[in-house]
Amino acid sequence: MNKLILSPIYLAPIFSVSAVLPVVDNKVKINKNSNISINENDYKQLIKMYIPYYNKLGVWDREKMPSDYSSSVYDKVGIIEVEDINSNYLLSQNSDFKIIRTNPYNSKSYSDHGYAVASIIGTDFGINQDASIYYTTLDNNKIIDSIINLHKNFGIRLINMSLGPADIFGQIGSRTANTLNSYKTDKKYDDVDNDYKMSLDDIYKYRSIFYNLSKAIIYFSLYDNMHIYGMNDIKKQYKAIGQYALDNNIKIIQSSGNDNDELSKTMVDNNLLNRPEFMDNGIISKQKIYDIFKKFFNSATKYWKNENYENYNKKTLAKIQPVIDNALGNQSWTYNGNDRWLRDFDFSDFLDIENRKKKLFNSLLDWQSLRYHDGIISVGSVNWKNIATNFSSYAKDNYGSFPFISAYGNDLKNDRDELSKNKYYKDDYDRIEKYIKTTNDSDEFKNKISYLFDFRGTSKSAPMITGLISRLQSKLKKELSIADVKLLLAGSANYSSTKAYKHKDFNFDQLTSEYEHWRHNRAKNKTGFGIPKYFKMKDIWNSDKIKTIRPHELGKDFINKKTESQVYADTAVQGQWKHWDSTFVWQQKMSFAKYWKLYNTKNNSFVSRFRNKWLPILLEAIEYNSAINPDWSFDHIPYFSIKADMTTHTYMSMYNSATETKLGNEPNVTIQKVYFYKPIPIWNETYKIFINYDELERYLRIFWDYLIWKNNVILSKDDPNYSYYYAEAPILQPYKKYIHEIKQKYWEHLKENVWIKNYANVVEVEPVPFW
Repeated sequence: MNKLILSPIYLAPIFSVSAVLPVVDNKVKINKNSNISINENDYKQLIKMYIPYYNKLGVWDREKMPSDYSSSVYDKVGIIEVEDINSNYLLSQNSDFKIIRTNPYNSKSYSDHGYAVASIIGTDFGINQDASIYYTTLDNNKIIDSIINLHKNFGIRLINMSLGPADIFGQIGSRTANTLNSYKTDKKYDDVDNDYKMSLDDIYKYRSIFYNLSKAIIYFSLYDNMHIYGMNDIKKQYKAIGQYALDNNIKIIQSSGNDNDELSKTMVDNNLLNRPEFMDNGIISKQKIYDIFKKFFNSATKYWKNENYENYNKKTLAKIQPVIDNALGNQSWTYNGNDRWLRDFDFSDFLDIENRKKKLFNSLLDWQSLRYHDGIISVGSVNWKNIATNFSSYAKDNYGSFPFISAYGNDLKNDRDELSKNKYYKDDYDRIEKYIKTTNDSDEFKNKISYLFDFRGTSKSAPMITGLISRLQSKLKKELSIADVKLLLAGSANYSSTKAYKHKDFNFDQLTSEYEHWRHNRAKNKTGFGIPKYFKMKDIWNSDKIKTIRPHELGKDFINKKTESQVYADTAVQGQWKHWDSTFVWQQKMSFAKYWKLYNTKNNSFVSRFRNKWLPILLEAIEYNSAINPDWSFDHIPYFSIKADMTTHTYMSMYNSATETKLGNEPNVTIQKVYFYKPIPIWNETYKIFINYDELERYLRIFWDYLIWKNNVILSKDDPNYSYYYAEAPILQPYKKYIHEIKQKYWEHLKENVWIKNYANVVEVEPVPFW
């Protein structure tokens, strides 16, 4: 196991200025440590490759060719990758350029992926050309350990993770073992006629059929095998990462993933299995399918020995065979040593197309949702037209905003038609493409540039966001908090170009379509809050529109009233406007549960004979709630929501008015946004904003439901006893005083632990005369 290198934080320079490398005979070294020199004009051209994307992100002040460099502690960026980077090929004319490795260099395990990520964040190619890059490879280390090392030993508070769990199907070849014999691709099935030969056309036809069938089986049976795939462990891993980020105010930017196009419509098509050779007396037969598969397998291993794609086909077979064997045949395979893998596959259930659609849809979205945590900023992918790319992963409903934000993840070739509408972009594209095809420079360097040219995925979009944040911190000379970054990203972003629908049903048919719907905090399900603008992030920060609120200072009205809401603002909108939005970010040192140690239901140190009489009851209520709701956890407790009332006063009168209400109440997030739009500019309006303490409301509900159960109160329809404010049953009356006490303790929690950041944006228009 590779040891992490520990380096004291104080060794990092606070501020440094460095020079530009010299030009010799019209050639420049691609970086000071490299043995490669190229024509200066080629260098200038290559570093313009992603300028079209950077411009669309609002990075307009970036030098096309840096004339000087200056780095400070605010330029430090951590990168966590699976494999190492060969920094010999990075582009930088900085005389002090270097990549700081936080673990030993591994020349046997490096890839172009980390090269592309580092290039986008820093170097002359990237967004922040002054970035100081600290590069970590995982090797055998856990992600959380690498994060802690970057933070504690190198002082890194901005980290890029263009990582994602490999898709389940992709892992099968390496994680399965045959209990009957060691697997080889030329090992044939003994019960198939040795003289049988399948045509090459049929081999390729059945390869496609069995590939789609085996992948569909994997996702269809996901919930029966979730413990085998370690889904809960993945959730716990990313919960630990997100919580560490929140506890230490570290910005972790991760790619949302590229799994969304894993499932094709072929997998839910009747024609996949509705074939004569798969039939027995007119009914699709599991045995017939398996018999054809064995013939296909035996024939394929013969033909592919002489095929150009032998390695690809062998790997494909190594994934297909274990699935088909275990689901339809002899069940001789284990997955990570577990012999229950796919044993419960229900073939008759699988044949129901609508059921298959539903299960595949839910399984893929649940798999994509595993890495969601509110402490991690996830980045999705859009194309040049600001439409979600079909591969970009996103979370299921009620998982929060995943992705949180989006950037450009398509490859240049797919975006070419659109970006070529700009003559300068087209000329640059053509010159770079020509360089790749005709250059006599180092083959390895050419391959790196070609990789950047073809690079796509959320691994491309995530470092763009990391680069924006790094550049902004560099220019502001300030370390931004997670709450700051969330507010600036969401507040500066333009939504994707796709029309979104309000909380509409979503199903398999919309998985990879352009269709989007709104989440309950004004984020879209596939692209989050949209595509941020760097210049607007700067403008917002330098404006006086960001407010930091201590919610306890808003008052105690909610304690004595029959509500969990507190008024935040009650005022008039100044000027004439068409668009108005307000974004809120909840920031806390700890949750109410942690503040009162509600996790410790048996030995809670705050329980006392003389005070906090409400606490033992709440702890019992939490135990009861956990018993009747096995899926419940503290992680599902929301923090807050926003209600905004916008009132229009007609005829300049306070007596003729109409009120429109908007809610920001997405669960599992620390960010809520409300938005109003008026087709006709409005002049005379007032608004009132309420902050609802959902966390408090949820604990009061758990508390009261337990008391109803414990005291055998039978509820009828619309029974007032359901309400802890209006209950009439005599047996419940003594407990009402505890509602007030819990609310008072919640206010104290707000005072000790909670801040709220708010940014309000009003798009004003020129006043329209009344005559």
